[in-house]
Amino acid sequence: LKMMLLLVLYNVRSERELMDTIPERLDWLWFLGYDLDDDIPDHSVLSK
Repeated sequence: LKMMLLLVLYNVRSERELMDTIPERLDWLWFLGYDLDDDIPDHSVLSK
């Protein structure tokens, strides 16, 4: 749900682009509860 919120609020074009951007944005990592060394789920997680 939080990932979908980022998708809408920041006008990210696709789920794949969102997942590529998350590791580059420390504020997004913090918001989503990930650490720097955590694996980010694949984009297919959002479409399930």
